[in-house]
Amino acid sequence: MRFFKKLSLLIVLAVFLSVNAYAQTISLPNFTPIAEKVLPAVVNISTTQVVKGSVNPFGEMFSNSPFNDFFKHFFQGFQRNYKAHFLGSGFIISSNGYILTNYHVVKNATDINVTLNTNEIYKAKIVGYDPEVDIALLKINPRRPLPTLELGNSNKMEIGQWVLAVGNPFGLSGTVTSGIISAKGRVIGEGPFDHFIQTDAAINPGNSGGPLVNMDGKVIGMNTAIIASGQGIGFAIPSDTIKYELPYLMKGEVPKRGWLGVGIQLLTPEVADLLKLKSLNGAIVNEVFKNSPAAKAGIEPGDVIVSMNGKSIYAPDLPYDIAFTKPGTKVELGIIRNGKEITKTVILGQRPQKENQEQLETQPSVQSSAYNTPYGFSIAAINPNLEKMYNLKQQKGVVITSVDPNSFAALAGIKPGDVVIKLDNENVYSVEQFKNILKQKPNENVISMLLKRGESTLFVTIQKS
Repeated sequence: MRFFKKLSLLIVLAVFLSVNAYAQTISLPNFTPIAEKVLPAVVNISTTQVVKGSVNPFGEMFSNSPFNDFFKHFFQGFQRNYKAHFLGSGFIISSNGYILTNYHVVKNATDINVTLNTNEIYKAKIVGYDPEVDIALLKINPRRPLPTLELGNSNKMEIGQWVLAVGNPFGLSGTVTSGIISAKGRVIGEGPFDHFIQTDAAINPGNSGGPLVNMDGKVIGMNTAIIASGQGIGFAIPSDTIKYELPYLMKGEVPKRGWLGVGIQLLTPEVADLLKLKSLNGAIVNEVFKNSPAAKAGIEPGDVIVSMNGKSIYAPDLPYDIAFTKPGTKVELGIIRNGKEITKTVILGQRPQKENQEQLETQPSVQSSAYNTPYGFSIAAINPNLEKMYNLKQQKGVVITSVDPNSFAALAGIKPGDVVIKLDNENVYSVEQFKNILKQKPNENVISMLLKRGESTLFVTIQKS
């Protein structure tokens, strides 16, 4: 009897292991056909750049002596130019030799060499580039038609789908790594239009400019950045962004971007609660530029943009979605104003190439006839002295003159010299009006203010101190 029990247990265990092994086998795709399709169109890019550096004619002679710091400091001013070599990746998009890569791979390059999968080497020239998005288009003159890769639809990719990263990490040509899409629309502070695909496919130095491909072998991203301290965290520029840029780069033109003409802030739980919003979707408008498309459409500071063309939107997505919509396009913006939902139709303008916004420094506080609020800051009516002290451009209104360093106001980032534009969505023109607005809400523990600081505006919420 014991024998049959043991036999039954062994059979069950064998079946379990077989099923488990089978499940693991069928869950992993076969990457070989994809790699064979992609690799011939991936290239190695090597550049030469002239770099400035300081020169110590004594080398390491005094490295262990008391004079080391002296000579190191003394010869710091002796500069010379020397050539440095850098490696990156790219991929071919046309049989006649157009190649896409990162701008930072070829930036300031005096010489660009492209090595094909067949070890053929060609000189390349830059046709077009966009530093804001970190994309460059190169051209070589091949002796034969070249294999190419097709740009896929990054917008249709879902989190969890398999991808392959291909490139030349550390100069190791034709390296293929696998992973999944970990996240979409990542903002990591690399540029004004961050909207990266995050992947756990291994991306290392030298991978920059190489393709991130889907299981059809189509490019859905360009490998761009890594977090040095984070294993399995890499980022790629979405192929939809590349598609928008490509027609301009082909002509050597600066890409034209849509422009709304607003400054925005992230929604915080405190602000959402104060404005009686149901979620953190949306972006607070803290500034509307004069004569901008937003101003013409009637958008106001304090509005919360919650959707674009019927699609819910988060604050980090709005600059990207606007910038990569062609100028002249009509868009419908869903807005919450004073607790009510409204819709504004905006015809996007073209984003200016350079936006010069002065950042004016605030001056020390002044103790004029100031009103001490219960929120940890003082205000006063703008007069010629305050106007001069804080370098204000307006002669009327209310300015913050002091901030208690231990208050919630200080924690919110309020500074002396900030001009109060709105208090709880009501325009403020005088100290008396500010007081009256507060009197209407004697039990209010939190207030919201729209402030003007130099050429910028800021939306803040403050608790009573």
